[in-house]
This record gives sequence, structure tokens and C-alpha cells, in this order.
Amino acid sequence: MKTIVVLITCDTKPDEAAYLKRRIEQMGLKAVIADTSTKGEPGIVPDICREDLSALGGIDFSEITNAGSRGAAVGKMAEALVPALAAMHKGDRLDGVICVGGAGAFIGAPAIQALPLGVPKVIVSPLASGPRQLGPYVGSSDVMVMHSVIDIAGMNDISRKIYDNAAGAVCGMVLSQDKFDKITDDEKYIGVTMMGTTTPGAMAAVRLLEDAGYRCIVFHASGVGGISMEKLVRENALAGVLEFSLAEMMGTHVCGMTKTNPERLSVTGEYGLPQVVTTGAIDFINLFPHECAGYPDRIIYNHNPQTPLMRATKEEMLIVAEKIAEQLNKGKGRTTVIAPLRGFSDPNREGGMFWDPEADDAFRAKLKSELNEGIKYMEADAWINDKVFGETAANELLAIL
Repeated sequence: MKTIVVLITCDTKPDEAAYLKRRIEQMGLKAVIADTSTKGEPGIVPDICREDLSALGGIDFSEITNAGSRGAAVGKMAEALVPALAAMHKGDRLDGVICVGGAGAFIGAPAIQALPLGVPKVIVSPLASGPRQLGPYVGSSDVMVMHSVIDIAGMNDISRKIYDNAAGAVCGMVLSQDKFDKITDDEKYIGVTMMGTTTPGAMAAVRLLEDAGYRCIVFHASGVGGISMEKLVRENALAGVLEFSLAEMMGTHVCGMTKTNPERLSVTGEYGLPQVVTTGAIDFINLFPHECAGYPDRIIYNHNPQTPLMRATKEEMLIVAEKIAEQLNKGKGRTTVIAPLRGFSDPNREGGMFWDPEADDAFRAKLKSELNEGIKYMEADAWINDKVFGETAANELLAIL
């Protein structure tokens, strides 16, 4: 029988725990209540008590109770849950997971995010709306987040409807797992980063790679896409990587909404995977619309009403060139860097709003000078979105593979 783990604080939400368990089991699946509380006495007997749950994660529950503050205790329980859920999944004791709570949702979120892609994951929280961002719940994983509308503090007609939908969602995902074709071990996948400003060139590369027998998985280089791709690298799910858009490096090391983690662009090389890195989408900073007024003297291009792009200065591009080289130089796999000479993005071409040969030349020269000798550097007399450039990048990756 398929098993759904219910992460919930049984000291404050015993009625919700019992209701979710009953609804899941009415749909023909097994529900396992795992108590994530850190202080009060449980109001229901869970299937996995908090002492056993923390022990499964390698932490004695006394460390949690003696942590010194509520925040520290919650952090310790969240830390224990990561290996605990991983062990349950590896031992075929977890086919899906649902986490319900306010602060309790933050307890479970890191462990849920760490589960492999494709494992059904649902978080229900009253904090999943308003000015708060969903990044802490979702991370770089495929987590479904539901707003509970009302606080999770007792059962009523509204909360029952919310929990019915949440239980139906996670049960439906678990039951559908066997309906889809499974990925076989002999399928060869290439991870590709792309943005709207580099789509034509990237898709030319994708078509050539797929004609050669590879299947491409395209990630939007928005700040989360790149690290999602690198998660698949860590899981040994990719044969190679084509970095066609590096906007996340600008967001991380200068500014902008594409900020990502500090490991970005180092993981593929450190795992020894073949990769081709182009300098696509490196000429601008992604802004939120309300930020534009703060840059009255800068060139801003509206990619769409919600996505204003600001042309990067030469000084900003030199910073990023150094960071790109620093990350790639950590690698041990075969890497080629290809820089187009006729522009890095849709508005960066001769006659376009972002055309700035001086800044782009300085960026290319800095990048080339900072790369280790073991990394191949090429320049192509083309625009990033020319078909010939996309095919040049794809052919280079095929040659490495």
C-alpha cells in the first residue's frame, strides 16, 4: 500500500492530524502521522513519535528540548527531519508527504525539498500568502504550496474543505505515479539553461542535441532554475550541461532578482560532467518593476510589463567575468566556454538598446584571462540568438560527450 507521511505538530494540531489521516485512508492509501512538535504534550498518539523521528535523523530529542529557545528547538527538529525523511523514502516507507502548519511548515520544508524530484510534496500553511515569498517552502524542488486561508487552529467547515483538497492533491499525485512511463536508466539527458532573451539560440541548440539522440531538460535561469538543474547533476540524472544563460551570476554577484546560491556554476564541473558554457544573458540586471525609478540614468528595456531589464555597466560585467571564471576553475570535468561577438541577448545586438561593444569586449577579455588553461575558450562571430551560434554550442557539447 502506498504511504503518505503527514508532518504535523501533534501538541497543537491533533484534530487536524486525525482528520488528514482519516481522509487519506478513505482514499485507499496508508497515512503515517509523524509528530514534529518540540515542547507540548501530543494530543494524539502519532504513528512516529517525535523522539523516534529525531533519532531517525541522528539527533537525540533531548538536544531539541534543551536547545535553549523555541527557535533553536524548531531548527534542531528541522535539521533532524532531513535525514529522517530521506531514510524513510529510501526504505520504501514514504511515497508522498504532506506538511501542515504555520511555523510547523518551516520545520518540514527543508526535508521535503531534499526529497528527489517527482516525490509528491504538499505544504499547507496560513503563511503562504501576503508579502511573504514562497522560496522558503519550495526551494529548488517541486513542492506544491496551498494557502490554508484561515489559521490552523481547530476544525470547522472551511478548514475541512481545505484539508479535503490538500489530502486529495497529495493522494492524487501518489496514485498517478504508476500512470506515467518511468524514465529508464539508458536515457541520456542534457540540462540547458535559458531565458526569454536567449530562447531562439537555445532552442536551435536543443533541436540539434535531440537530433543526436539526447533529451533536453530546459531550466529558466531565474535564480531557481540553475540550482534546480544542479540538483539533478548531484543526483546523477544528467549526461551533460549546456549553460546558455548566465543571468543568475549577475543577480548573485551584482544585484537583481535572479540572485541564486553561492555554489552556482561550480557544481557541474566539480562533479566532472561535460559542459559548454555560453555567455548568454550576462549583459543585464533583472529588476522588479518598482525598482526602475531608482535608476533614472540607466538604460532599461521592458522584456514584458513585469520584467524590466537594466543594461549592465562595464564595471559590473567585469565583476561577473571574474566570478564566472572562479566558479568554472573549480571543476575537474571537460568545459568549453563560448562567447558570441555580436551580442549576448535579444536587446544586445547591433542597433539594439543594450548594444555596448566596449563593455562586452572588456567582459570577454577579462573572462578569457581569468580562466584556467584546462578550460577551452572560444569566440563565435555571431549573435547569441543566431541559429549558427546555438548549433555551434551544441556541436561543441556533442564533441566533448
